[in-house]
Amino acid sequence: MYLFCISSFDILSRDYMKIFVLKIVQVVFIITVLLALFILCPWLDGEPFHNIETKHLLLEKITGKKIILVGGSGVANGLSAGTIKKNMPGFSAVNMGLNAGLGLRFNINEIMGHIQAGDLIVLSPEYENFEGGQNGSVQILKAVSIAPFTSKYVTSDQYRKLLRYDSLTFVQLKAQSYFDRVTSIFTHASVKIDGYGDRISESSTRDVSKIEFNLKVTPQAYSECVAILNHFDTFCKERGAIVLLSYPSIPSVQFKTLEQAINNLHKSLSKNTHILILHTPAEAVFGPEYFDDSVYHLSKAGRDIRSRKIAEMITSRVITQ
Repeated sequence: MYLFCISSFDILSRDYMKIFVLKIVQVVFIITVLLALFILCPWLDGEPFHNIETKHLLLEKITGKKIILVGGSGVANGLSAGTIKKNMPGFSAVNMGLNAGLGLRFNINEIMGHIQAGDLIVLSPEYENFEGGQNGSVQILKAVSIAPFTSKYVTSDQYRKLLRYDSLTFVQLKAQSYFDRVTSIFTHASVKIDGYGDRISESSTRDVSKIEFNLKVTPQAYSECVAILNHFDTFCKERGAIVLLSYPSIPSVQFKTLEQAINNLHKSLSKNTHILILHTPAEAVFGPEYFDDSVYHLSKAGRDIRSRKIAEMITSRVITQ
């Protein structure tokens, strides 16, 4: 009787274990299917990355000499191609800036096929590139998901690493975009652009002087960035185009704190790159009142002022020489 009870208990335990395992498998399967459906579902219309395709179409339509503004959100929200064009007769202009998370390598790769003789490329990468952001982040997965043609701007090795280490972050990023779409009603997060690729929608404002901003250049990232810049400069010169490095605009408060580190970076780039540096970092500094929601994002007034300065610098320091 005792042995019978033990045997019956073992059988019941095995049955319950099978049921338990089956339930786990079912839950995992359901979660996997839901995640797959969520990943495959379209990004919402208000997502700023939808502007990638629009910006490329604008670039492709330009004929004749052009000025291409290249970089992350510091270009998208810190320069105006329209203002530069108005102040530089004879040139068309387009703002290709989008997001710093795409990295310097991606920013350059996506415009190389459109460079022709007589073009001017104003390259203004965020300082984070020299800290390790030159190869991009999960934002590349987002770009490829929204605009599949951008996959050609990423190496297979780079893409594999992103899939391996940032897949979960990608899911979180997409979930956040749905939440942002709801909050954009109140924060103006949705970004609209005009026929020059410039931002025309408003942004939420905050006291940027309180935003923490650091710069810690890493030797490996710096070396990679220098190699990228020199390769791009050579590429453009062979095609009769000129690359101009423009330091990103940051508030005077943050610049004062990091002035030595930023100036050291400028000295190193002046020595180690062949690229034509349009101005010093200090010439891109503005008061906090000219920014809106980020240390790189100028208000409309700030964008107009900086863009007029860039046009004047190009005319006096490049074209007339």
